Amino acid sequence: RNVITKHTDGTVGLPEYAPFDGIIVTAAPEGIPLALVEQLRPGGRMVLPIGQRDEQVLVRVVRGEDDYTHEMLERVSFVPLLGGIG
Repeated sequence: RNVITKHTDGTVGLPEYAPFDGIIVTAAPEGIPLALVEQLRPGGRMVLPIGQRDEQVLVRVVRGEDDYTHEMLERVSFVPLLGGIG
């Protein structure tokens, strides 16, 4: 009863349900999608792979009050995330 499905560009997220405590992205954009960062509440975290098909890294993003920090965790290999990153 608490599951919502939506077929859309994954880089857009679900702004109508934000803010989120956490977001997990399971396909790799080439950079951090700012639309998803903006949907995190302050202190919220997002884990996602970033990079091109042949070179990706798992990244943890933590949202601050006015900005965000990110930490590279380890090398990974995911399918690409299609769509924009802005």
